[in-house]
This record gives sequence, C-alpha cells and structure tokens, in this order.
Amino acid sequence: MLPAAVNAACGVPYAIDIGRFCEDRYFVYVAGFGAFTEVSYLTPQDKKNLLGHQAYILEGVKSLASIKSYPMKITTPEETLEGEFIYGMVTNTISVGGFKGLVNQDVALNDGLFEVLLIRTPKTPLELSGIVTGLLMKEEEKSELVYKFKTSRLHIEAQEPVDWVLDGEFGGSRTEVSVENLPRQIEILCPQAGKSRTRKAEGKNTGA
Repeated sequence: MLPAAVNAACGVPYAIDIGRFCEDRYFVYVAGFGAFTEVSYLTPQDKKNLLGHQAYILEGVKSLASIKSYPMKITTPEETLEGEFIYGMVTNTISVGGFKGLVNQDVALNDGLFEVLLIRTPKTPLELSGIVTGLLMKEEEKSELVYKFKTSRLHIEAQEPVDWVLDGEFGGSRTEVSVENLPRQIEILCPQAGKSRTRKAEGKNTGA
C-alpha cells in the first residue's frame, strides 16, 4: 500500500490509449467475446480476492461444456477474416486475467494500436492441439487457427448476438461491433525513476 500511496502523490503522468466500443462504451484493459469471457463477471469477487487468477481457472472449467462457435466477418484496415470463432479479444496489455503470453510481449500502451487475439473453432482433437501451439507462437509465426496481430480499429459482424465483456464487466449482446483505438486519451501515474528501488532500500534499513 505504501508504494501505491507514494505513486499516487508523486507519480509522473503518462498518457495511454483507450478503446471506444460501438461509439457509446469505452474500455482500458480488454474487450472480448467467446469462450470463458463470461467468467470474469460471473466469478464472485470474494473468490477473485482470495485466489487471484486461479479463481478464473475454477470458474472456467465449469464453462468447458458450453463453449459456442460464432460465424463472423472481421474487418481491419489491414485484412478481412471470415469463419467460425470461439474466442476473440482486443486489448492493450501483456497479461489477461493473470495469464501472460496470450498476446505478444512488445506492447506499448500509447502507440495507437490494439493487440488482437482470435481463435478459430477446432474441428478435431488435433486442431485443438494446434490452438495450444498457436497461442505459444511468436507474432511473426503463423497459425491457421490462432491469429495475433495489431490494428488501430476493427469491425465485427456476427450472424447471431454475441455477448461481450469490457474490462471484466458485461458489455452487451450484439451482432455488429466497431472498436477504435483512441490514442493517449487518459493519464495514469507511473513511479518516478529509481523511486521504487529507493523505497525498498529504506524498508530494509528500517526493518520494515
């Protein structure tokens, strides 16, 4: 708590991107649909506090039998994808639900670009194994089932209403979605250079 208080009082302002969702909603962290996304808002808060990301795993196991496939057309300035997808997220972070590696690690919070992850519907156990491999691939490596890319905006059309999650809260059920990156729209406070190391040293010297 002390380092957080010091940062709140003495931190350096740093402008970051946010996302606009369908013209009337906004998100900072992640917008997602499909497999397990409902876990973030259905998991009881007391479990999140106690277990951290393990709480998401426990609730996610309950959702395995209800995974749906969504026929979609996804359009970005760079490309268009069509097919059936079980999961998708648009984010500006290197860690989602406590899990790193879902997106590439060269993430900048103020570059005007989202990190996007899309997973196609597997048809066989072999394809399911291919998804796991695809999630571990680097950005320059390609997978037929897992897409990782950067973009400033995208438009998604689905054949049926799809439930979305925005920063862990229910974002509505929609057949058409537009997501746009708004560069450097809000400021967060970051520790001053050397401040965290200084505080740790002071704690050691005083026995804190």
